[in-house]
Amino acid sequence: NYAIEIPKSKFVKYKIKKSKLRLRTSIVLYQKTDKGISKYPLVSISSLKKSEKRDILDTLDKLSVS
Repeated sequence: NYAIEIPKSKFVKYKIKKSKLRLRTSIVLYQKTDKGISKYPLVSISSLKKSEKRDILDTLDKLSVS
């Protein structure tokens, strides 16, 4: 297990990735750095309840710059 902590001012965007069979849903987070934009590894959200996924995506939408 690991944690990702991105300061609000550095968070740029996220993308949703679904497996070919749509059995697994993951998100990719992007952060501003001095060298450009960094892309984090996929983070699975498949095990979350529907309401938890919605809460996370709503929060990410509010924080997204682009």
